[in-house]
Amino acid sequence: MANQEDADKKQRSSETITVSIVRGKNLRSTKNETLTSTVKIEFGHNIIGESSKIEGKSDYTVDYNYNASWSCSLLDPLAIDDLVYKPVVVSVTEVLSRERKQKEERNILIGQTCIDLLPLLKGEERFTVRQPLFPPNTHGDAHTETISNLPQIEVEISTAEPLFSESEIAGCNMFSLRVESAYAVPEIWHQSNLAYHYVSATSIPVSQDKEVIATIANGNLKSAMEREGPGAQRKWASTVNITNHASYIINSHLPVVPFKDEDGDLTKREDHQFRVECETEKSRVTWNAERRCWMDTDAVSIFKTKIAHHRVWPIEIMKVVPQTQTKTRKGGHEDELVIHYHGVAYVDFAPLLYPGAQRLRGAYLVQPFAEHEMQDKVQHRSVAEEASQFVIGLNRSATSAAGKKSKKTTQSTINKQSDGTLIDGDGTGAEAQAYLENKTFVMIEICLDKPLVPKRPPSSLAKRVSEYIPPRSIFPTRVRSAKKTLETYHKQVAHVAKLVLNEYRLLNKGILRNHYMPQDTEIVDERRKELLYELNTSGKYFAFKEQMKHAIVKVVREKFLITKPFEDNDKLNTFLSELYSYLIDEMHVGLSKALSMKDDAPPPVTVIDCDMMKHFAMEAEENRNYELAARYYQERLACNKNDTSYWFDYGTFCMLIGDINKAEECFKEALTINQQFVLGLILYGVVCHMDERNEEAETFLEAATTVEPENVLAWTILGLFYNSIEKEIFAEMALKEASRINIMEAAKCEGNNLETATDDPQPSNTDAKNIKEKYKEHISEPIEIQNREVDNRIGESDKAQESLIVDNLALNSNHASESVQPQPTKTISTTGKKNVSQKRGNQQKSKAATSTTLQGLGKSGLAIGNVAKGSRTQSALSGGWSNPDTEMSSYQAVPIPPAEIPPPPPRTVTPVPDKSTFMRAAQFLLKVNAFQVKSSIQHKCNIAVNGNSKKEINIRISQTPV
Repeated sequence: MANQEDADKKQRSSETITVSIVRGKNLRSTKNETLTSTVKIEFGHNIIGESSKIEGKSDYTVDYNYNASWSCSLLDPLAIDDLVYKPVVVSVTEVLSRERKQKEERNILIGQTCIDLLPLLKGEERFTVRQPLFPPNTHGDAHTETISNLPQIEVEISTAEPLFSESEIAGCNMFSLRVESAYAVPEIWHQSNLAYHYVSATSIPVSQDKEVIATIANGNLKSAMEREGPGAQRKWASTVNITNHASYIINSHLPVVPFKDEDGDLTKREDHQFRVECETEKSRVTWNAERRCWMDTDAVSIFKTKIAHHRVWPIEIMKVVPQTQTKTRKGGHEDELVIHYHGVAYVDFAPLLYPGAQRLRGAYLVQPFAEHEMQDKVQHRSVAEEASQFVIGLNRSATSAAGKKSKKTTQSTINKQSDGTLIDGDGTGAEAQAYLENKTFVMIEICLDKPLVPKRPPSSLAKRVSEYIPPRSIFPTRVRSAKKTLETYHKQVAHVAKLVLNEYRLLNKGILRNHYMPQDTEIVDERRKELLYELNTSGKYFAFKEQMKHAIVKVVREKFLITKPFEDNDKLNTFLSELYSYLIDEMHVGLSKALSMKDDAPPPVTVIDCDMMKHFAMEAEENRNYELAARYYQERLACNKNDTSYWFDYGTFCMLIGDINKAEECFKEALTINQQFVLGLILYGVVCHMDERNEEAETFLEAATTVEPENVLAWTILGLFYNSIEKEIFAEMALKEASRINIMEAAKCEGNNLETATDDPQPSNTDAKNIKEKYKEHISEPIEIQNREVDNRIGESDKAQESLIVDNLALNSNHASESVQPQPTKTISTTGKKNVSQKRGNQQKSKAATSTTLQGLGKSGLAIGNVAKGSRTQSALSGGWSNPDTEMSSYQAVPIPPAEIPPPPPRTVTPVPDKSTFMRAAQFLLKVNAFQVKSSIQHKCNIAVNGNSKKEINIRISQTPV
């Protein structure tokens, strides 16, 4: 099959593209007469065809029905690239009748339109478009006239077969270079009267051995007063033989992207004001054009490899003097072009390797061009000479389109050196330094038709997770088996037995009133006969038999597996006898269950609930009594095994004590219950990484980000994981996303605080003083009472412990006061206040030290557990639950009666999105460092395993600037 496909490809070396002009609408003559017009089709520098004169109709429509075609080589990558960025130009020209004094007919261009051939490259064989014809109006922009008022043309483009197969299209990609404007250009550019060409160019691979020079010329130098509105249209990079309005790409507008979502060199907060000033008060060069490039499978691989090796991609900016014709000895003309202000913008293409990334846009600084610097950074050569050749081609096309007759041009030479420009290409010339002095930057957008690295969809990740850990239902599956059938039969027997017993009681209710039942044999037999007679004559016997029939049929099918009628009577009789004896035996079993006199023992009453057991487990964990803590966690699981949080808490505890295998089992059980449990996905991925199962770890960590895309913790752990396996670009992407979400949440919280402050204004200074005095009086009274009680309880021999008890009472009074007011001004005794401040200072120092050091992926499980559990509850000494296993003597605070106290003045506090230790560490990494640290930090964390040995995990965190 492969040989046959290669043979077919060799035979089909080219394809004919046919352009059919069907009809035109709303075509009016410049004079009040019937329109006579012709239509011309152009592609690039070539004229494909031109129709004869065709007269229009009275309803301003013209049926052209004109076809033209050309052959396109499928083996030449440059010919395929032409189809991507060069449009088919359709021109409609009115032919005016000759007047008396005129020798020739006069032609007037009605309008032009450009047709995109991209659908052919995406596998379509035929497509039809209806586009407006833009008149050659040199004034105004492309939006002066509404499209509904313009003439329209209907065009159909077709091929005999698709240009590419589906497999070829899947491997190819389309690269789009979109250059918008260069801001803060040197002011000296306005002082020259010469018409310059402002050019931007770069090289892009299109095949294994060929590259194209993506050039965008015809930039316009504009002053600060010439501003563009939002949503301006882009132009075609190739504008050969195209008038003003037709050069715009239909339905292609400049995006409005917030400053915070851009990439580039000017993304800091202090750069925002500079950019706004340059965009509104300084001159600029505007292109607003798009250059496309078609890359085959080999070119896509080369493109990805270059980005991975060098990260940056050079885009050269230059100012080219238009051609100057000088006579030669043979009488011809020689074209000379001089390049001024040769600069280069190094665009970071690494974000294009992010999974699912298709777009890159930002402001990039223009630096002086230096050959050695470009070789060191990207190992690329300059494309200035090829870009100048492109400008020469545009000038020739413009000259021929204007109808000017000129002598034949023999050759073109490029002069890269002039007075004041680069001499050695080292970037030290006066013109080159102008870019640095003005801090010139250019807005560039890069787009891809398909991402270079596909992102796995959530459905694929969920499928992979279910393959690693099959889910199980919380409820048991319903089993249709013989055991279930027998249980149904026993229940039916018990039900019928109760009905028969009720009938017996109704028949003998007179005897039962005396609470005495004669046990004589004859009397019992007589009563039995009366019961049977009553059941038969009333029809109740038949009703009971019908109730039993369904259960017996199930027994026959499920227990004896009989589903077909018997053909032999002997076999039938044998089966009936076996069935009868079996049903009688099971009837006795069912009756013994129904008529049993033994009562079931009631279930034991639980003394403590699961929340209390969690509290006791955490308390034992704080006291380093790990055996007791493990017992409490196991008791919680015994109460409810279908709660993911119970398995997660026990798993984090096992990670704390170093039992990684048991922790993995706990997280796996949590995921079998709920496969979208984010914390379980994160920590199971961490455990897999510790076991060096990186592929499995990547699946679970990536699945966590798809379940909750706005989870800062999930993106941070994913970034640290990519750092540990030395995938720096992926790590940069994950940490960048975590930083974006973190800043967004902080801004949202800050906005909510500002709204609260506006709705609830702060009181005046006098009110604040009165509130403070009243609150001091309210707090000081119970503290004095408590101090008196302490003095009475403490003997003279225990004076050494007085400060500790006073400190404890002060803490209790603080908790009591906080229950009255959310943020009171605390006033306590001098000794208690000093001890409390010292303890809190030590706690803050230890937390700050913890937040500045990432303890590795293995230790991070404990911090993630804190995220799920919340802040640690205080022990029994601070007024919490008392644990009988860890009971300690404590003094209870005297309760303070609630009173109506005016609220204290609100304080403006910058909120923290999460108060856990790990989140503060992640915020320190994301906010303070801000991806500006280039050095590599080597962290080592020791994890206790079995209490004696230690397993050392080295995590290399390489932080690169974004």
